[in-house]
Amino acid sequence: MKIFNSRNKLFLKLNAYPTQELSQEEIGRRNTFALLFQNMRPIIHIYDSKLKLRYKDQNFLIIFQTQLIPYMKSELKIGDLIGLYIVHANYDEFGKIHLILVNEFHKY
Repeated sequence: MKIFNSRNKLFLKLNAYPTQELSQEEIGRRNTFALLFQNMRPIIHIYDSKLKLRYKDQNFLIIFQTQLIPYMKSELKIGDLIGLYIVHANYDEFGKIHLILVNEFHKY
């Protein structure tokens, strides 16, 4: 799928590992994204680990493929600079939150 060849990269300092505890609201945000982008609908369920960040008065919900998390924990330490390869990002004006879907990471 072409969407997985994304070259959009976000760099950040890892302050915590993603967790698998999506709330009902976060699941709703993720699933709404899949309704808007039908090509993601069959695979949206694999995005079920989150990392929430706040930066310059902006809220970010970064949702990872769960299969990445064991590799992140074995390859990265808290405080490492990482690059996240983004499948898609959008902004919810009502909830004032950026939703970012990630399918790959690299340590820098």
